[in-house]
Amino acid sequence: MSPDLTPTRCHDFEPEQAKSLHWMPLAVRYKLDESQLKLKLDQWQSLPLLARADLVRSLGDRFAGLAVKAGARPWAPEVVATHRPDPAQLVLLLGCSNV
Repeated sequence: MSPDLTPTRCHDFEPEQAKSLHWMPLAVRYKLDESQLKLKLDQWQSLPLLARADLVRSLGDRFAGLAVKAGARPWAPEVVATHRPDPAQLVLLLGCSNV
């Protein structure tokens, strides 16, 4: 069973740019996160207004299909390993004791 991916409208507290669908409303951002998809703002803004409105109102699998059709891609968090701290040094820095 697929999630319903609510909400299906813009919230009252959102700025006018989101309500006019120039910016991506929280509803769409939420549903993209739930679907593990990423859609860039320029992709959003290149969609016709009716397609943007349809994404706000759509639910479940329909949303994911429409989002992919609009250019959304699977989202995967980037893991950046720059430096691995020494555990003993962390214990000292945090004021922990070796148990």
